[in-house]
Order: sequence, then C-alpha cells, then structure tokens
Amino acid sequence: MLALILSIALSACTSLSFAPPPVDLTGKLKPQDVAQAGVLVDTYLNAYRRAASAAANGRQWFQVPALLALAGGATAVGLGAGSDVAIATGAGAAILNGVDAYYAPKDKVPILYAAINAIVCIKQESVGVPALKIPQAQAIAEQAPNARKADGSGLVFSLEEQYFSLVVASLIKVESILAQRLSNVGQYSPEAIVSEISMLTQQKTEAEGSADDADAQAAALGITDPEEKNAVSGGIVTIATLKPVLETCAVRAKV
Repeated sequence: MLALILSIALSACTSLSFAPPPVDLTGKLKPQDVAQAGVLVDTYLNAYRRAASAAANGRQWFQVPALLALAGGATAVGLGAGSDVAIATGAGAAILNGVDAYYAPKDKVPILYAAINAIVCIKQESVGVPALKIPQAQAIAEQAPNARKADGSGLVFSLEEQYFSLVVASLIKVESILAQRLSNVGQYSPEAIVSEISMLTQQKTEAEGSADDADAQAAALGITDPEEKNAVSGGIVTIATLKPVLETCAVRAKV
C-alpha cells in the first residue's frame, strides 16, 4: 500500500500540490516591451491550462485504486479468502479515499479555471488597440526634445516598460490569489469582490478623464506637433486606464 501511494504521488504531482503551477520564465522577462508582455501572458496561460487538465484527472489516481481494492477484496472473500483480506483491502481503500479528501483535486479544478479565466481576460484587454498605441507613442517620446534627463542618462519614462510592468503585476496578482485559494481551497466573499470591482471601475473612469494631465506631460517633453502630441497623450492615458482594467481581470481569479 505504501508503494502504491508513493507511485500515485509521483504520477499526480499537480493533484498533490498546494502551490500554483510552476511557470518557466527563463528568457521571458527581457525585453520589457509590448511583444514580450504577450509572450509572458501566453506562457502563464499554457502552464495553467496544463495544470488544470492534470488536476481534472487527478481523482482517478486515488478513487480508481480505492474502488479496485474494495472490489478485489469483496471478490476474494467471496471466493474463500480470509477476513484479513477484507480488512486489508478496506483499510487500503480508506487510506486512498483519505488522501483524495486531503488533496481535494476535484475542488482544485474550478480554482485553476478561475485563474485561467483571469489570464484570458488579461490577454484580451492587453492586446489590440491599447498595445498598438504604446509603441507609436514611445517612438515619438524618444525623439522629443526633452525626452532625456538633465544628465543625459536616459528617457524620462518608457511607456513600453510601464505597459510590460502592468501586465507582469496582473499575472503575479493572479498567481498570488491562486496560491491562497489552493492552500485553503476556499472562497472569497462575494461582497468583497463586488466592492473591489466597483473601486477599480471608478479608478478606470478617473483615468479616462486624465487627458489634461496627459497633455501636460506630452507638452513637457517639448512636443509641438498636434498629431504627435495626441499620440503621446493617448499612450499615457492608455497606460493609466489599463492598470485598473488589468487589476479587474485579476479579480476574476477569486470567483
């Protein structure tokens, strides 16, 4: 029975883990630009999908052997085996059922899929129009007269790095929520989730109305061409708006 349990442990690592699925980020944190942010999101999404599939099949590593043990014991007794056989097979099935209840692979599946839903939201919200605006605005800002610090050490800001950091932060938040839920196999208060989403919606509304501040930042870079100024201003507003949007996506991991 001990050998069987150890074999199960080696075969169902996702089902036996209370930690989030490992995500290999080797070579994926540079460069910090829009394209690499998309690569990072896909890396998390693929890792979590594999883990969810493994967890969905995790019950069979415990429940099938337990069922076979009980059936085999009953058959053996029916064919004349002693009561010790029934006791041993019953005890083995009880151990496997206890391990199944402890690791709760069935309960982990919806938690993992909630995290996948959050990452899909991050992917949807971070690509498309917002992503297209950032490189254009960044290119204009890099050529602006006041784009460098007084000591000439580099750009005052990098819209692409900010974009990348927002995506990374949202992914880490999903990972953190997933870790809490897997360790406790618990739920978040619906009222708290609604309150958090309401707060983030308000932040998004405020960010969308920050055009005047964005125009001032663009003007501070010395940009005089109206189209270029609008492009940079739009990029700044996009970054400000994207932050609460991605945080709202991460909240989906709590549902």
